[in-house]
Amino acid sequence: MLERFPRSLMVAAVLLCCILFVIACRSAPSSEPVTTSAPDMGATQAERVDETTGFAPPETMDETIRETPSSSADRLNVETGPIRFDFDKYDLRDDARRTLTRHAAKMKERENAQLKIRIEGHCDERGTVEYNLALGEKRARAARDFLISQGIPASRLSIISYGKERPSNRAHNEAAWAQNRRAEFIWRAN
Repeated sequence: MLERFPRSLMVAAVLLCCILFVIACRSAPSSEPVTTSAPDMGATQAERVDETTGFAPPETMDETIRETPSSSADRLNVETGPIRFDFDKYDLRDDARRTLTRHAAKMKERENAQLKIRIEGHCDERGTVEYNLALGEKRARAARDFLISQGIPASRLSIISYGKERPSNRAHNEAAWAQNRRAEFIWRAN
């Protein structure tokens, strides 16, 4: 009967059987015994869990949590606000001086000694890009110079001008323009 089948067909059949055998062996479950008990962890004490909630009681913390410089910077970025400028001006108004005095006091606090401030100068949408970049820089410099006069080292201060590129209010009216004429203070750790 074997003489009737061509030799190549027999070779193909044998190869197919070998391939199926290999596939079946790979997908067969392992012969390792299944354990139903928990592994022995030695003589460690079990964690105490509240039966009503299923959670362990909270640990008491004896140490006080200290803020990291970056968390202090994040907090100060939220707490401190910008200063505003009059149209086409970069001289500091009285309200701006009061705000800058508060910034200087915050910078002098011991927990903020590692923080730096980037002062960003902004303008309203009126005027050319070049003019507003120059005016924004003058506004940032005025704020920086005031902080230096309050005893803040220049090495902790940097300035940048965004001109009219980053308005805080995108409306096209006097109230929006008044909000956009500002210097913002970005507190950062190093």
